[in-house]
Amino acid sequence: MLCIIPLSALGAGKLKDTTQAGEVRVTVEANRILGQISKYLTGFNIVYSETTDDLRSSGEIAAYLRNMDAGILRFPGGEVIDYYHYSSPNYRRYKDIWQTDPNSKKDYTTAADLDSNVMDVNEFLAWCGRIGAEPMLGINIESGLLFGRINDSLKEAADIVKYCNVTNDYNVKYWYLSNETYGVNSSHYSMTVKEYAEQIRTFSQAIWAVDPNIKLIVNWENKLSEPNYWAQWEYLIEQAGAYFDIADVHWYWDNGRTNWDNWLAENPMKSRLWCKDCNGPDNRYLGPTYAEEIRRFHKKIEEMGHDIRLVSLEWNIGRNFKAPPSPFQCALMQSEMLGQFIEGGLHMATMWPFIWQGRQENRFFLNDQTYKPRPTYEVFRMYKNVLGQQLVPSQTSIANVHSVSGLSLDGKTLWVYLLHKSGQDQTITAKVDVDGFVPVRAEAITFTAPKLSAEQGYIRKLTIGLDRKSGQWQTSLPAHSLTMFTFHKAQ
Repeated sequence: MLCIIPLSALGAGKLKDTTQAGEVRVTVEANRILGQISKYLTGFNIVYSETTDDLRSSGEIAAYLRNMDAGILRFPGGEVIDYYHYSSPNYRRYKDIWQTDPNSKKDYTTAADLDSNVMDVNEFLAWCGRIGAEPMLGINIESGLLFGRINDSLKEAADIVKYCNVTNDYNVKYWYLSNETYGVNSSHYSMTVKEYAEQIRTFSQAIWAVDPNIKLIVNWENKLSEPNYWAQWEYLIEQAGAYFDIADVHWYWDNGRTNWDNWLAENPMKSRLWCKDCNGPDNRYLGPTYAEEIRRFHKKIEEMGHDIRLVSLEWNIGRNFKAPPSPFQCALMQSEMLGQFIEGGLHMATMWPFIWQGRQENRFFLNDQTYKPRPTYEVFRMYKNVLGQQLVPSQTSIANVHSVSGLSLDGKTLWVYLLHKSGQDQTITAKVDVDGFVPVRAEAITFTAPKLSAEQGYIRKLTIGLDRKSGQWQTSLPAHSLTMFTFHKAQ
C-alpha cells in the first residue's frame, strides 16, 4: 500500500507556467519514492452469465487479459452475487433459486431460467490460472435475509470457502461480502449501515473459521467527502472494522450525463456522482479528484487506528444513452481515472464490466458482437508497465496535460505518462526534466486517433530527442492523446 503523503508534499497543482505557447514543461522527481503502485489496477468484473463458454472457447479473450497483465478478476459480478448460489450455477442473472413466495409474479424455477453456457466457479478459477490473474469471489448475504434463511447463507458461505481453499487447492485470497447493499431500489435486499455491520461481523466469523488467512472486502457508499456519507463509513469501521480488511467504493464518473465537453473542462477530473441528497447542483456529489479522495480515505483510516485499504470493484465513466462518447473518447476518459488511481494509491480496481451481452455501450471493455476489445485495451497495455513499480511525483506546467510517473523496483527504468486533454487538432511540444535519474536512452509511444469519433485508437512511436544544453527530453504530443515515455539508465 502506498504510504500516506500530505498533498503539499506531493507538489500538488501545476508548475509555474514559464513555457511558450504550444509547449508543456514536465518535471519528474525520480529520486522521491512515494510508495509502491499496486499490481491489481487492471482488473475486471467477470459476470458469470456474460462470460459464456462460447465466448471463452477460442482462447483469444484470455490472451487479451494476459497481454495487459489483468491482475485480478471479480466473480460472479456485481449485483448478481446477491441472487447467485454456487451450488446452482446455471441460473440466469437476477434469478434466485431460493425464491419461495408462491404468489410472486416471477417464476424462478422454470427450465427457461437455466443456462448451461454460463461460467461456473471451477471454470472461472481455471481461467484465472491460465491468465495469471488473482481470483476474487463473492458471498451472497442478501438471499438469506430476504427469505429468512440466514443460517443457510452462513453455511453456503463457509461451504464455498471450504470447497475452494480446503477441499481443493485454489487458495482464493479475496472475498467480497455482497454488493451495493445500500441500494434502496437496486438491491435484492437493501440494508441499513447498522444491519450491514451486523452481517459483516456474523459472516466474517463463519468464513474465517474455515480459512483465517483470507481477506474480506466490504462495500458501501462512494461519496467519501460528503459528511453524511462519511459518517456511515465511520460507523461501519467503528462497529465492524476488525472484521474486514478492504473497503470498496464504486465510481462512475458523472453518471447519467457523462460527455466529452464536460470532461475536457475539468482539469483534473473530479469525483462526480449522482446524489439525491447532496448539496451539489442537479443532485450531484461534487468531490475532489479521485487521487485526493483515495489519499483522504487512507489518512482518515490511519487516524482511526485501522489498516484498511481502499479499492474500487466497479468503476467506469457513467452512462449517457442519448449522446455517448465514442469508444476512443471513452478510452481517454477512462485513462485519466486509472491514472488517478495510480497517483492516489488505490489498492485494487476492477472495471465494470468486462462484457455485457446485448448491450452495445462504448464504455464497456469488450464488444459483445465481435468479442474484440475497445480502445481502452491499449490504455491498459500502456499502464501495465508501472504496475507493481514505484510511484514518483511529476508535475506539468499547463492544466490540460496530466502526468503520472513510475520508477522500476531496480531503479533502472522510468515511465512518464502524459494525458493531453484537447478537443482541438493541435499538437504541443513536451519538454521533460528528470531529476535524480540520468537516462542514457529514451523512447516514446502515443495512443491517439485521427478523429474523436473513432471506433479504435492506435499506438505509434514518437521521435524523442535530448536538448544537451537544457537537459530536457522533448517530443511532440498529439492532440487528444496518452503518451508514455520510457527512460533507461545504463545497465
